Order: sequence, then structure tokens, then C-alpha cells
Amino acid sequence: MTNKFKSVFTPPLSRVFINAENKKGGPLSLNEVLSIKNSAVVVIIKKGLEQNIPGDQDEHDIDPENCWHDWQLLRRSLGYKPDLDPDFNNSFNLSYEDLHMQATIHTAQKSLYELRQLIATEEHAKAVLKYTLSDHESKTHTWLSLQNVSETGFNAQVINLPPGFSDHEIGETIYLRDSEVLDWMVNVDGYIYGAYSLKELRQSMNKEEKNDFDKQLGVLQYME
Repeated sequence: MTNKFKSVFTPPLSRVFINAENKKGGPLSLNEVLSIKNSAVVVIIKKGLEQNIPGDQDEHDIDPENCWHDWQLLRRSLGYKPDLDPDFNNSFNLSYEDLHMQATIHTAQKSLYELRQLIATEEHAKAVLKYTLSDHESKTHTWLSLQNVSETGFNAQVINLPPGFSDHEIGETIYLRDSEVLDWMVNVDGYIYGAYSLKELRQSMNKEEKNDFDKQLGVLQYME
């Protein structure tokens, strides 16, 4: 699809998710959110013509490529309980051409024992892994939701995909060897472990940008 066109969900995803959660009477799971998004009605229109579609298309503005993250932030703003971890927003772009950023890969892989310990001991641990996902000749560094751990690797689920990636699908489980992990992050009720590439990225931000960044991640404190 060229950049002259865009995909528009009708009704907006925010309204679809709200109606589905109200009908269920409890929070939607990750698989339910992905299933609803994948079965929602989408129309392809020329950019600038959104006003011709009935309803408010900018309502709460959920990004379909980051729908789980955006939906949890919307639930939080609406006061929905329980408050679920939004995991990670893949819209943060990181370049591994920088030497300091490359060094974070080594640090992350050396500390995978800590990730395994956290998963084994922390009941509320929510973990994501950064991985290089390939599609034909394209590659992207993306965060996957950790599902389970072995002694030599990890099973993790694809939670977001860049536009145009067709060799993979959201909800797909991928096995990562330790040597394929670029970074890892564990969120235990707002206490963040790992996240070495993110902390490197954060160093270049001003105070306001850091506050916004931490708010999106749900950070209370970075743990050393």
C-alpha cells in the first residue's frame, strides 16, 4: 500500500474494545485483543478523506500495530480495573549502529541468568525480549512477549509487526536462543529490571521526555 492511503477501523478499535470488555464483564486477554483487532472491519481510504467515514475516527487513537499497549493505557485512563501491564510500545526506534547501543546487547545476554531468576521467583513479573525479526529482505528489532523459559532459550510471542511484514503474524510463538536476545525487560509492579537499550536511549532525553518515556513504560523505578 502506498503512503497515499491508510487503513481505518470502523467503528474505531477503542470503541470495539470497550464494548467487548463491557460485554465480557472483565479484562480482555492479549489473545482476545489480537483476535478482535484481526477480525475488525477495516476500510482503505485515501489520506485526508477520513471525515467521510461515519463516526469519530480519531477516537482515543489506538495504533493497530501497538493495540495491546494502547488499549491498556486507554483502560487505565478510563479507570478500568484491574490495571494490566501494557508491556512495551514498539514505536520506540532504536539503532544498534551506535557503539554504546551495541554494548547493551552484550550486557543483556550476560545477565540472562537474572531474567530467569526473576521469572522463577516474582509472581507478578511481566517480561519482554528484543529480537531481530526477518521478513524477506527486511529486518526489524522488535519486542516479543515472553511465554516460557528453558535452560538454553525462550519461547516468546509476537505482539506487534511493522507494516508490510507478511512472513510472521501477531500471536505467533518464536523460539529464541540466548545468543539471539538483544535485550530483555521485566516489569514487576512498576519496578523495571534489564531494559539496557532503553536506559541507554533514555540518557539522551531531557527531563520532560524522560517523564513521558517512563509513563509509557509504567516505571516507578529502574532497578540496577
